Amino acid sequence: MARWYGEIGFSTTEEETAPGIHTEVIVTREYYGDLIKQSIRRADINHSTNKDIDISNRISFVADPFAYAHIGQIRYATYAGLKWEVSDIDIDRPRLTVSLGGVYNEEQT
Repeated sequence: MARWYGEIGFSTTEEETAPGIHTEVIVTREYYGDLIKQSIRRADINHSTNKDIDISNRISFVADPFAYAHIGQIRYATYAGLKWEVSDIDIDRPRLTVSLGGVYNEEQT
């Protein structure tokens, strides 16, 4: 099991960037944890020319009270210099284990 250090991004609030358009405000926190599984796969679900890359890693980290208070607002975790979408969260106090999916697209939030 490899060690992990990175950011977890939480969407805690929204702000109105234009009349009727709300954008998530992302708050980042740094955590230490363990990288449980390391694998990368190329997804061909949409049959497009430019295929998306998915990662099926799981990161387990010791959560602080902030993480537990905003567990439903976790959007991404950093790994290998990129932000990855969080697809699942397992609660095993005092740890949270997040499953990573595709690359996080900040423009869609």
